[in-house]
Order: sequence, then C-alpha cells, then structure tokens
Amino acid sequence: MRSRRAGSYRRASEPPPASSSWSPGRFISPTPDNYFRGFPALWNVVAFYLLLLRPGPGWTAACVAALAMMTFMPFPFIHPLRVRRYRAFNIAVLVLWAVLAIGALMRDLMPPAWVTIVLCAIGVYVVCAGLFRTEP
Repeated sequence: MRSRRAGSYRRASEPPPASSSWSPGRFISPTPDNYFRGFPALWNVVAFYLLLLRPGPGWTAACVAALAMMTFMPFPFIHPLRVRRYRAFNIAVLVLWAVLAIGALMRDLMPPAWVTIVLCAIGVYVVCAGLFRTEP
C-alpha cells in the first residue's frame, strides 16, 4: 500500500523522512493545568519583537539561542486561553497586546515609546508568568 505525501509516493511500511520525525510536540506538552513545558512555537512573536526593538546581531542571536534552548527545558510557559488561573486577566492582556501590536504594525514598527514599553512589559509578563505557577 502506498500513501501520498508531499507530492510523492512512499510505501506505508517505509519510515517517514527524517525531517518529519522531529516536532516541538515531542518536547512541548501541556501540564495538567494547561501550561506548556518549554518555549512553545511562538517564533512569529519573537520575530515581531526583534523587528520592533531592532537589537544588534549579537543580542538577536543570544535571544534566539536562549529561546531555542528553552524549547527543550521544563520551563512552565503560560497559555493565555487555557490556563484557568488569571484567565480573565490573561485574555485582557492578550487583547491589549493585539491592539498595540496592530497599531505598531500600522506605524511600520515605529510606534510611540509608550507603546513599545507596554508591549515589552506584556512580553516579559507572558514569559515570566509560568514562574509563579503553583503545582497542580
């Protein structure tokens, strides 16, 4: 039996290509209280912040390397919609972030300083909120 995969055929008994055998889901799994273990696949948000803040190449590489390493660490990372604790607050913060991020994009990622400060504070909160998690 053959299965169609990405425009080519392979036998169902053949192993999948090596590139499809790794996925963040193997390392990032939710805890019983719906936090992520490890940095989730939010690289589009990382790119947004890097474009907003425009750090130098060294800081950019350090940031990306640190977050990539956190993917494999048991670091608790909040999911704003699924975590019950402070859910209403987390959703309000997410909505505020979305409004400010859209505003920043409309200004070609050159918003007023207060918008950048609030966006950064929200980013720090989202990354650090899991540290205040109480074990289920």
